[in-house]
Amino acid sequence: MVKSYKVNKEKNIGNVIFILEGSKTEFNVLETIFVKYLGYEMVKLKRGAGGYVFKGKNPYSKIIALNFQGNHLYEMNDEELNQLFYKMSSELGLKPEALPIYYIYDRDVKSYDESQVRDYVAKYSHPYDNADGSQGMLLLSYPAFESFIISCFGDDIYRTAIETGHELKRYMANEGVNQQMIRNDEEILKALEEIDKYIISKRLEAYDIDEFGKTSLEVYDSQQEFYVENGAFQLLSLFGVVLLDLGIVEEVVSA
Repeated sequence: MVKSYKVNKEKNIGNVIFILEGSKTEFNVLETIFVKYLGYEMVKLKRGAGGYVFKGKNPYSKIIALNFQGNHLYEMNDEELNQLFYKMSSELGLKPEALPIYYIYDRDVKSYDESQVRDYVAKYSHPYDNADGSQGMLLLSYPAFESFIISCFGDDIYRTAIETGHELKRYMANEGVNQQMIRNDEEILKALEEIDKYIISKRLEAYDIDEFGKTSLEVYDSQQEFYVENGAFQLLSLFGVVLLDLGIVEEVVSA
């Protein structure tokens, strides 16, 4: 059964770190949702940029969005993380080791080996602490982050199959959809409903948001199985899980 949700625009989230694969669409969507829609503060440091860009002002809710030096998932290692942690600590006065971290990446079949990506999904399964002492939750989009955008505007988008992010961008252009159109609760909640519909369609176990890493791995395996059989991924972005995990979106439980 698809769950019912509501947006809590009064939710204070403190400081939250996002490490993004792309340096354009992902930043634009985060700014649209967190700054323009929710009224949070955003600090951006894009790959190759000369310094930070600050958007909005909110002492209780701030997101810090950054890129690694490279745009590949393989850049996610202790050396890169230590450099970013030092930068945030020395320049922004943050304690990254005490903050939730979300890695937002694409399931790019053209760039990544299947088994290696699966290892990353298994390893980075919690925003604070993982079993091996690492930190952060990896949330993939299939085949690309744009799946989140289009999930905000259609029904049963997960039934559509596309192989690459380039093809997905063409599909979105044909549909006349872009991130600037995300303006209300209904659109954001649609993306969460798409996740639920996908999980139900694959007969995966109902997930516990506090242990979503297990579900993320099950989603990965089901998407990989579909790709092997069909040469494409079902449109799905797990980015929306962030909104649930931070309490910005809440499940509505019937009495």
